[in-house]
Amino acid sequence: MEEVIKMENKGIDNNFKYKAVAFPEVKGKEDHSVSITIVNHENSRRFAMSQFLYEELGSPDKLQISTAEDESVLLISRDLRVKDSYKVSTTSKPTIYKASLVGKITSHFDLDFSNRSSIMFSDISFDMDNGVPVAIVVITTDNDDSTD
Repeated sequence: MEEVIKMENKGIDNNFKYKAVAFPEVKGKEDHSVSITIVNHENSRRFAMSQFLYEELGSPDKLQISTAEDESVLLISRDLRVKDSYKVSTTSKPTIYKASLVGKITSHFDLDFSNRSSIMFSDISFDMDNGVPVAIVVITTDNDDSTD
């Protein structure tokens, strides 16, 4: 049944016909985005990754992060056979809250946070090392000279 609602708007008499309908169901699509975000702000320094990336790495409690011989890539895995491992918080987006890690990455790749507090990288591929998945993140910066 349609209902007529009479509305007054600044002395103008308008008749509107409204028929209430439910919103159609919208099924959420799976998020297969692969990215990392490095946040370097005075109030927070963290290394966050997309849920899909975290799951591709096997959803471990701890991750190892290192550079490779090719200094323009960052490696992420549960076992890179390096000294440091970092606890992953999964309260929301998988995140490593470690200021020293953010400082090392910022310094090593000469990342510029002067006009922003975060930088996202999405040029990521996967490989296996002794049966363990490894994410390979290509780090490009505003400082890179791409006119060679």
